[in-house]
Amino acid sequence: MQQFGIPSHRLENSLNDVCKSIGLQATIIPNPEYVSITFFSSENPYTINKKSGRIDINFHRIVALSELVESVIQKEIPIDQALMDLAGIHGKPMLYSKLVNIFSISLSSLSAACVFGGGYNEMFVSGVIGLFVGVINVWVPHFSKISLLLSAAFAIVFSQFSVSFLGTYSIEIASITGLILLIPGFTLSLAISELAHSHAQSGTIRLAQSIISFVMMAVGIGLGYQLISYIPFEHWSVFHVNHPKWLVFIALLLIPAGFLVLFNALPKHYPWILLACLISYFSLNLFDFLSVDGLTVFFSALTLGLMSNAIARWKKLPVSLMLVPGIILLVPGSIGFKSLAYLVNNQTLTGIDTAFSTIIAAVALASGLLFSNILLDSKQGF
Repeated sequence: MQQFGIPSHRLENSLNDVCKSIGLQATIIPNPEYVSITFFSSENPYTINKKSGRIDINFHRIVALSELVESVIQKEIPIDQALMDLAGIHGKPMLYSKLVNIFSISLSSLSAACVFGGGYNEMFVSGVIGLFVGVINVWVPHFSKISLLLSAAFAIVFSQFSVSFLGTYSIEIASITGLILLIPGFTLSLAISELAHSHAQSGTIRLAQSIISFVMMAVGIGLGYQLISYIPFEHWSVFHVNHPKWLVFIALLLIPAGFLVLFNALPKHYPWILLACLISYFSLNLFDFLSVDGLTVFFSALTLGLMSNAIARWKKLPVSLMLVPGIILLVPGSIGFKSLAYLVNNQTLTGIDTAFSTIIAAVALASGLLFSNILLDSKQGF
Protein backbone atom coordinates (compact mmCIF):
# COMPACT_ATOMS: atom_id res chain seq x y z
CA MET A 1 0.00 0.00 0.00
CA GLN A 2 2.82 2.40 0.83
CA GLN A 3 4.63 1.66 -2.41
CA PHE A 4 1.46 2.51 -4.33
CA GLY A 5 1.13 5.90 -2.62
CA ILE A 6 -1.94 5.10 -0.50
CA PRO A 7 -2.58 7.94 2.05
CA SER A 8 -1.69 7.06 5.63
CA HIS A 9 -5.22 7.36 7.00
CA ARG A 10 -6.59 4.98 4.35
CA LEU A 11 -3.67 2.60 4.87
CA GLU A 12 -4.30 2.52 8.62
CA ASN A 13 -8.03 1.89 8.17
CA SER A 14 -7.40 -0.94 5.70
CA LEU A 15 -4.86 -2.67 7.94
CA ASN A 16 -7.13 -2.32 10.96
CA ASP A 17 -9.96 -3.96 9.01
CA VAL A 18 -7.66 -6.82 7.94
CA CYS A 19 -6.44 -7.36 11.52
CA LYS A 20 -9.99 -7.45 12.87
CA SER A 21 -11.10 -9.91 10.20
CA ILE A 22 -8.40 -12.43 11.12
CA GLY A 23 -8.63 -11.91 14.90
CA LEU A 24 -5.53 -9.84 15.52
CA GLN A 25 -5.23 -6.91 17.90
CA ALA A 26 -2.72 -4.41 16.61
CA THR A 27 -1.67 -0.77 16.74
CA ILE A 28 -0.63 0.61 13.36
CA ILE A 29 1.51 3.72 12.88
CA PRO A 30 2.03 4.45 9.16
CA ASN A 31 3.92 7.21 7.40
CA PRO A 32 5.29 7.59 3.86
CA GLU A 33 8.68 6.12 4.83
CA TYR A 34 7.73 3.05 6.85
CA VAL A 35 4.94 1.35 8.80
CA SER A 36 5.18 0.24 12.42
CA ILE A 37 2.78 -2.46 13.65
CA THR A 38 2.60 -3.67 17.25
CA PHE A 39 0.73 -6.95 17.75
CA PHE A 40 -0.96 -7.73 21.07
CA SER A 41 -2.46 -11.11 20.17
CA SER A 42 0.14 -13.07 22.16
CA GLU A 43 1.46 -12.99 25.72
CA ASN A 44 4.52 -11.07 24.52
CA PRO A 45 3.56 -8.13 22.31
CA TYR A 46 6.01 -7.48 19.51
CA THR A 47 6.54 -4.73 16.95
CA ILE A 48 7.41 -4.96 13.26
CA ASN A 49 8.92 -1.99 11.44
CA LYS A 50 8.79 -2.24 7.66
CA LYS A 51 10.42 0.33 5.40
CA SER A 52 8.60 1.01 2.16
CA GLY A 53 10.24 1.17 -1.24
CA ARG A 54 10.01 3.84 -3.89
CA ILE A 55 6.45 5.15 -4.26
CA ASP A 56 5.05 4.19 -7.64
CA ILE A 57 1.36 4.72 -8.41
CA ASN A 58 0.36 1.60 -10.33
CA PHE A 59 -3.39 1.24 -10.87
CA HIS A 60 -3.10 -2.31 -12.22
CA ARG A 61 -1.58 -3.47 -8.93
CA ILE A 62 -3.70 -1.14 -6.77
CA VAL A 63 -6.92 -2.65 -8.15
CA ALA A 64 -5.61 -6.20 -7.61
CA LEU A 65 -4.46 -5.35 -4.06
CA SER A 66 -7.79 -3.70 -3.25
CA GLU A 67 -9.67 -6.81 -4.36
CA LEU A 68 -7.32 -9.02 -2.31
CA VAL A 69 -7.75 -6.92 0.85
CA GLU A 70 -11.52 -7.00 0.44
CA SER A 71 -11.44 -10.79 -0.01
CA VAL A 72 -9.46 -11.17 3.23
CA ILE A 73 -11.78 -8.83 5.14
CA GLN A 74 -14.83 -10.75 3.89
CA LYS A 75 -13.06 -14.04 4.77
CA GLU A 76 -13.49 -15.31 1.23
CA ILE A 77 -9.95 -16.73 1.05
CA PRO A 78 -7.54 -18.15 3.67
CA ILE A 79 -4.45 -16.23 4.72
CA ASP A 80 -2.07 -18.69 3.07
CA GLN A 81 -3.78 -18.12 -0.27
CA ALA A 82 -3.79 -14.37 0.33
CA LEU A 83 -0.01 -14.40 0.87
CA MET A 84 0.48 -16.24 -2.42
CA ASP A 85 -1.81 -13.80 -4.21
CA LEU A 86 0.09 -10.88 -2.66
CA ALA A 87 3.37 -12.23 -4.04
CA GLY A 88 1.69 -12.52 -7.43
CA ILE A 89 0.60 -8.87 -7.30
CA HIS A 90 4.18 -7.76 -6.60
CA GLY A 91 5.30 -9.88 -9.53
CA LYS A 92 2.85 -8.41 -12.03
CA PRO A 93 4.84 -7.03 -15.00
CA MET A 94 4.51 -3.49 -16.29
CA LEU A 95 1.76 -3.31 -18.90
CA TYR A 96 3.54 -0.84 -21.17
CA SER A 97 7.10 -0.47 -22.46
CA LYS A 98 9.48 2.35 -21.54
CA LEU A 99 9.04 3.94 -24.97
CA VAL A 100 5.25 3.96 -24.64
CA ASN A 101 5.59 5.48 -21.14
CA ILE A 102 7.81 8.28 -22.45
CA PHE A 103 5.39 9.20 -25.23
CA SER A 104 2.45 9.02 -22.83
CA ILE A 105 4.07 11.74 -20.68
CA SER A 106 4.54 13.88 -23.78
CA LEU A 107 0.94 13.23 -24.85
CA SER A 108 -0.41 14.19 -21.43
CA SER A 109 1.66 17.39 -21.39
CA LEU A 110 0.67 18.66 -24.83
CA SER A 111 -2.99 17.77 -24.20
CA ALA A 112 -2.89 19.63 -20.88
CA ALA A 113 -1.50 22.68 -22.69
CA CYS A 114 -4.58 22.69 -24.92
CA VAL A 115 -6.97 22.18 -22.00
CA PHE A 116 -5.44 25.09 -20.07
CA GLY A 117 -5.87 27.47 -22.98
CA GLY A 118 -2.74 27.00 -25.07
CA GLY A 119 -2.61 26.95 -28.86
CA TYR A 120 -0.59 24.89 -31.32
CA ASN A 121 2.72 26.47 -30.32
CA GLU A 122 2.09 25.90 -26.63
CA MET A 123 1.13 22.30 -27.35
CA PHE A 124 4.31 21.69 -29.36
CA VAL A 125 6.63 23.21 -26.74
CA SER A 126 4.81 21.46 -23.88
CA GLY A 127 5.01 18.13 -25.73
CA VAL A 128 8.77 18.48 -26.23
CA ILE A 129 9.26 19.35 -22.56
CA GLY A 130 7.13 16.34 -21.62
CA LEU A 131 9.27 14.17 -23.88
CA PHE A 132 12.38 15.37 -22.05
CA VAL A 133 10.72 14.66 -18.69
CA GLY A 134 9.87 11.15 -19.88
CA VAL A 135 13.39 10.39 -21.05
CA ILE A 136 14.93 11.66 -17.80
CA ASN A 137 12.54 9.73 -15.54
CA VAL A 138 11.99 6.54 -17.55
CA TRP A 139 14.95 5.98 -19.84
CA VAL A 140 17.77 7.24 -17.60
CA PRO A 141 16.49 6.57 -14.05
CA HIS A 142 19.93 7.29 -12.51
CA PHE A 143 19.06 10.98 -13.11
CA SER A 144 15.75 10.62 -11.26
CA LYS A 145 16.99 12.31 -8.06
CA ILE A 146 17.80 15.50 -9.97
CA SER A 147 15.08 15.15 -12.61
CA LEU A 148 13.12 18.07 -11.16
CA LEU A 149 16.12 20.38 -11.45
CA LEU A 150 17.07 19.25 -14.96
CA SER A 151 13.48 19.27 -16.23
CA ALA A 152 12.74 22.76 -14.86
CA ALA A 153 15.95 24.12 -16.40
CA PHE A 154 15.16 22.54 -19.77
CA ALA A 155 11.56 23.85 -19.64
CA ILE A 156 12.75 27.43 -19.13
CA VAL A 157 15.50 27.25 -21.76
CA PHE A 158 13.41 25.54 -24.44
CA SER A 159 10.24 27.59 -23.90
CA GLN A 160 12.20 30.87 -23.99
CA PHE A 161 14.34 29.87 -26.95
CA SER A 162 11.36 28.54 -28.96
CA VAL A 163 10.02 32.08 -29.31
CA SER A 164 12.82 32.74 -31.82
CA PHE A 165 11.46 30.20 -34.32
CA LEU A 166 7.80 29.76 -33.31
CA GLY A 167 6.83 33.38 -32.81
CA THR A 168 4.18 34.44 -30.35
CA TYR A 169 2.83 32.04 -27.74
CA SER A 170 2.33 31.77 -23.98
CA ILE A 171 5.60 30.67 -22.39
CA GLU A 172 3.89 30.25 -19.03
CA ILE A 173 1.29 27.74 -20.27
CA ALA A 174 3.87 25.75 -22.23
CA SER A 175 6.39 25.44 -19.40
CA ILE A 176 3.87 24.67 -16.65
CA THR A 177 1.96 22.01 -18.59
CA GLY A 178 5.21 20.51 -19.83
CA LEU A 179 6.13 19.87 -16.20
CA ILE A 180 2.61 19.15 -14.94
CA LEU A 181 3.37 15.55 -13.98
CA LEU A 182 6.43 16.60 -11.94
CA ILE A 183 4.89 19.52 -10.08
CA PRO A 184 4.13 18.18 -6.58
CA GLY A 185 0.56 19.46 -6.39
CA PHE A 186 -0.79 15.99 -5.61
CA THR A 187 1.77 15.41 -2.82
CA LEU A 188 1.04 18.86 -1.37
CA SER A 189 -2.71 18.19 -1.33
CA LEU A 190 -2.11 14.74 0.18
CA ALA A 191 -0.01 16.33 2.94
CA ILE A 192 -2.80 18.75 3.84
CA SER A 193 -5.32 15.89 3.79
CA GLU A 194 -3.21 13.74 6.13
CA LEU A 195 -2.73 16.65 8.51
CA ALA A 196 -6.50 17.15 8.50
CA HIS A 197 -6.94 13.46 9.40
CA SER A 198 -4.61 13.94 12.41
CA HIS A 199 -1.72 12.08 10.79
CA ALA A 200 0.75 14.80 11.73
CA GLN A 201 3.89 12.76 11.08
CA SER A 202 2.83 11.62 7.60
CA GLY A 203 1.48 15.02 6.66
CA THR A 204 4.67 16.76 7.80
CA ILE A 205 6.87 14.33 5.86
CA ARG A 206 4.86 14.79 2.65
CA LEU A 207 4.80 18.56 3.18
CA ALA A 208 8.59 18.55 3.54
CA GLN A 209 8.87 16.42 0.39
CA SER A 210 6.73 18.94 -1.49
CA ILE A 211 8.84 21.86 -0.28
CA ILE A 212 12.07 20.11 -1.30
CA SER A 213 10.58 19.39 -4.74
CA PHE A 214 9.61 23.04 -5.17
CA VAL A 215 13.08 24.17 -4.04
CA MET A 216 14.75 21.85 -6.57
CA MET A 217 12.49 23.25 -9.28
CA ALA A 218 13.39 26.77 -8.17
CA VAL A 219 17.08 25.96 -8.60
CA GLY A 220 16.29 24.54 -12.04
CA ILE A 221 14.32 27.65 -13.00
CA GLY A 222 17.21 29.86 -11.90
CA LEU A 223 19.68 27.72 -13.83
CA GLY A 224 17.45 27.90 -16.91
CA TYR A 225 17.24 31.69 -16.84
CA GLN A 226 21.01 31.88 -16.32
CA LEU A 227 21.64 29.64 -19.34
CA ILE A 228 19.20 31.50 -21.56
CA SER A 229 21.02 34.77 -20.83
CA TYR A 230 24.08 33.35 -22.64
CA ILE A 231 22.13 32.25 -25.74
CA PRO A 232 21.80 34.94 -28.39
CA PHE A 233 18.39 34.88 -30.05
CA GLU A 234 15.75 37.30 -31.26
CA HIS A 235 13.07 37.54 -28.57
CA TRP A 236 9.70 38.20 -30.13
CA SER A 237 6.84 39.74 -28.23
CA VAL A 238 4.85 37.06 -26.45
CA PHE A 239 1.09 37.04 -26.91
CA HIS A 240 -1.54 34.40 -26.48
CA VAL A 241 -2.86 32.74 -29.63
CA ASN A 242 -6.26 31.04 -29.40
CA HIS A 243 -6.94 27.57 -30.76
CA PRO A 244 -10.15 26.08 -32.17
CA LYS A 245 -12.66 25.26 -29.42
CA TRP A 246 -13.15 21.71 -30.64
CA LEU A 247 -9.48 20.94 -29.99
CA VAL A 248 -10.11 21.04 -26.23
CA PHE A 249 -12.49 18.08 -26.44
CA ILE A 250 -9.92 16.02 -28.32
CA ALA A 251 -7.32 16.95 -25.68
CA LEU A 252 -9.71 15.87 -22.92
CA LEU A 253 -9.85 12.44 -24.56
CA LEU A 254 -6.06 12.23 -24.93
CA ILE A 255 -5.07 13.23 -21.39
CA PRO A 256 -6.68 10.13 -19.82
CA ALA A 257 -4.99 7.96 -22.46
CA GLY A 258 -1.65 9.34 -21.30
CA PHE A 259 -2.58 8.78 -17.65
CA LEU A 260 -3.66 5.22 -18.49
CA VAL A 261 -0.12 4.37 -19.57
CA LEU A 262 1.65 6.55 -17.03
CA PHE A 263 -0.13 4.93 -14.06
CA ASN A 264 -0.06 1.42 -15.58
CA ALA A 265 -3.84 1.04 -15.69
CA LEU A 266 -5.78 -1.51 -17.72
CA PRO A 267 -7.62 -0.28 -20.85
CA LYS A 268 -10.94 -1.07 -19.15
CA HIS A 269 -10.14 1.65 -16.57
CA TYR A 270 -9.94 4.37 -19.23
CA PRO A 271 -13.63 5.46 -18.88
CA TRP A 272 -13.19 6.14 -15.15
CA ILE A 273 -9.96 8.09 -15.65
CA LEU A 274 -11.68 10.02 -18.45
CA LEU A 275 -14.65 10.75 -16.19
CA ALA A 276 -12.34 12.09 -13.48
CA CYS A 277 -10.62 14.43 -15.95
CA LEU A 278 -13.96 15.66 -17.31
CA ILE A 279 -15.27 16.31 -13.80
CA SER A 280 -12.18 18.36 -12.89
CA TYR A 281 -12.24 20.37 -16.12
CA PHE A 282 -15.95 21.18 -16.21
CA SER A 283 -16.29 21.77 -12.46
CA LEU A 284 -13.43 24.29 -12.56
CA ASN A 285 -15.23 26.12 -15.36
CA LEU A 286 -18.62 25.81 -13.65
CA PHE A 287 -17.45 27.31 -10.33
CA ASP A 288 -15.12 29.87 -11.88
CA PHE A 289 -17.60 32.66 -11.13
CA LEU A 290 -16.83 32.41 -7.39
CA SER A 291 -14.68 35.38 -6.41
CA VAL A 292 -13.33 34.13 -3.06
CA ASP A 293 -9.89 32.51 -3.31
CA GLY A 294 -10.05 28.75 -3.00
CA LEU A 295 -13.82 28.33 -3.35
CA THR A 296 -13.56 27.26 -6.99
CA VAL A 297 -11.02 24.57 -6.09
CA PHE A 298 -13.05 23.56 -3.00
CA PHE A 299 -16.27 22.92 -4.90
CA SER A 300 -14.40 21.26 -7.77
CA ALA A 301 -12.65 18.93 -5.32
CA LEU A 302 -15.97 18.28 -3.54
CA THR A 303 -17.59 17.30 -6.85
CA LEU A 304 -14.63 15.10 -7.80
CA GLY A 305 -14.61 13.44 -4.37
CA LEU A 306 -18.34 12.71 -4.37
CA MET A 307 -18.25 11.22 -7.87
CA SER A 308 -15.12 9.19 -7.10
CA ASN A 309 -16.66 7.80 -3.91
CA ALA A 310 -19.91 6.98 -5.67
CA ILE A 311 -18.12 5.11 -8.48
CA ALA A 312 -15.89 3.32 -5.95
CA ARG A 313 -18.97 2.07 -4.06
CA TRP A 314 -20.84 1.13 -7.22
CA LYS A 315 -18.06 -0.62 -9.15
CA LYS A 316 -16.00 -1.81 -6.14
CA LEU A 317 -12.93 0.05 -7.43
CA PRO A 318 -10.19 1.89 -5.50
CA VAL A 319 -11.19 5.52 -5.08
CA SER A 320 -7.64 6.58 -6.07
CA LEU A 321 -8.34 5.38 -9.63
CA MET A 322 -10.31 8.59 -10.20
CA LEU A 323 -8.90 10.84 -7.51
CA VAL A 324 -5.27 10.85 -8.68
CA PRO A 325 -5.88 11.94 -12.33
CA GLY A 326 -8.60 14.37 -11.24
CA ILE A 327 -6.42 16.07 -8.62
CA ILE A 328 -3.58 16.49 -11.13
CA LEU A 329 -5.90 18.57 -13.33
CA LEU A 330 -6.98 20.72 -10.38
CA VAL A 331 -3.30 21.81 -10.36
CA PRO A 332 -2.63 23.69 -7.11
CA GLY A 333 1.01 22.86 -7.84
CA SER A 334 1.04 24.88 -11.05
CA ILE A 335 0.39 28.02 -9.00
CA GLY A 336 3.41 27.08 -6.91
CA PHE A 337 5.53 26.79 -10.06
CA LYS A 338 4.52 30.32 -11.08
CA SER A 339 5.40 31.52 -7.59
CA LEU A 340 8.91 30.10 -7.95
CA ALA A 341 9.35 31.74 -11.35
CA TYR A 342 8.38 35.12 -9.90
CA LEU A 343 10.73 34.75 -6.92
CA VAL A 344 13.67 33.69 -9.12
CA ASN A 345 13.05 36.73 -11.32
CA ASN A 346 13.18 39.00 -8.24
CA GLN A 347 9.42 39.69 -8.33
CA THR A 348 9.28 39.02 -4.60
CA LEU A 349 5.88 40.45 -3.69
CA THR A 350 4.15 38.74 -6.62
CA GLY A 351 5.94 35.49 -5.81
CA ILE A 352 4.90 35.56 -2.14
CA ASP A 353 1.32 36.40 -3.08
CA THR A 354 1.23 33.50 -5.54
CA ALA A 355 2.80 31.15 -2.97
CA PHE A 356 0.01 32.07 -0.53
CA SER A 357 -2.52 31.27 -3.27
CA THR A 358 -0.87 27.85 -3.64
CA ILE A 359 -1.39 27.08 0.05
CA ILE A 360 -5.00 28.29 -0.09
CA ALA A 361 -5.66 26.12 -3.17
CA ALA A 362 -4.09 23.03 -1.54
CA VAL A 363 -6.10 23.52 1.67
CA ALA A 364 -9.29 24.10 -0.34
CA LEU A 365 -8.65 20.95 -2.38
CA ALA A 366 -8.01 18.81 0.70
CA SER A 367 -11.05 20.32 2.46
CA GLY A 368 -13.28 19.54 -0.52
CA LEU A 369 -12.12 15.91 -0.58
CA LEU A 370 -12.51 15.62 3.22
CA PHE A 371 -16.05 17.01 3.08
CA SER A 372 -16.94 14.64 0.23
CA ASN A 373 -15.90 11.68 2.42
CA ILE A 374 -18.21 12.95 5.18
CA LEU A 375 -21.15 13.27 2.79
CA LEU A 376 -20.53 9.97 0.99
CA ASP A 377 -18.02 7.39 2.17
CA SER A 378 -16.42 5.35 -0.60
CA LYS A 379 -16.62 2.13 1.48
CA GLN A 380 -13.25 1.26 -0.09
CA GLY A 381 -9.95 1.06 1.77
CA PHE A 382 -8.03 2.97 -0.93
